[in-house]
Amino acid sequence: QWERDAADPEHAARRDATLDDALALLLRNRREQARAGRRSADTTVFYRKKAGHLVRIFELTAEGTRVPYPLTRLVPREVDHYVSQRRAEGASEGTIHKELVTLRAALKLARRAGIWAGDPAALIPVAFAPDYKPRSRFLTRTELARLFAELSPDRAARVAFMVATSSEWGATTRARRADIAPDLSSVHVRGTKRSTRDRVVPIATSEQLELLHYALEHAEGEDDMLFRPWNNNVVRDLHAACKRAGIPPCSSNDLRRTFATWLRAAGAPTDLIAPAMGHADSRMVERVYGRLAPSDLRQRIMASVGIWL
Repeated sequence: QWERDAADPEHAARRDATLDDALALLLRNRREQARAGRRSADTTVFYRKKAGHLVRIFELTAEGTRVPYPLTRLVPREVDHYVSQRRAEGASEGTIHKELVTLRAALKLARRAGIWAGDPAALIPVAFAPDYKPRSRFLTRTELARLFAELSPDRAARVAFMVATSSEWGATTRARRADIAPDLSSVHVRGTKRSTRDRVVPIATSEQLELLHYALEHAEGEDDMLFRPWNNNVVRDLHAACKRAGIPPCSSNDLRRTFATWLRAAGAPTDLIAPAMGHADSRMVERVYGRLAPSDLRQRIMASVGIWL
């Protein structure tokens, strides 16, 4: 073995490489890309979170001791076991798919670095794909008013701001009063996921203007910050508020969907809604964010037929 390692250093590296080594390569690569402006810093956080599940299942013993997992042990059967365990834990197919994407990306970098010689594609379960169904939840005007009543003033202001501007949750944590135009005609949204997310959103409808007024009136941020920190679990808090309000639960992303759905119902075309939401084109609006409710779709069809008649 010593003679072989001396003759082929890469063989020695492959023999000793662990899953943790591969994941470290991935996270370092994503951080470098973020510093170079090729990826968002949020992408690095995403991969770190997904890598955490891989480490937990592959490298933690039942007693909670961490034991390095050699890449030489990584075979399709082990990945299938990982998928089965995550399903047993209640993880969705979409979540598991993202974790497998993380594993595949790490292994590609490990192979390029010479510490692994396998085929990443051969490890992923055959025909494994998430059964993704876009959420359709958005709030009606009545539901939004009832939700406001169950939140503290500052949190209700943040919700109003998101519906008025399509801001992502992270963007609301960076929102400043100076981001709002003096005449309330536009808002600078400090998105970071990709370059298109840092954008200026026009305030073009009376509902947007009313919600923005509400946000400014009730926001309690200190100094130039618009809102106070929301230190608790946001999803849990929103779900609890919805339960108290007697409405179906909603997420922060559903508030962005409300922005798009209301604009589409008012007749705004998807190619104008998309840039306001920070999308490069209208596909996400059409598939995920701006799908019309059946009643609104019926009215749009009837109006269209009425024009031709």
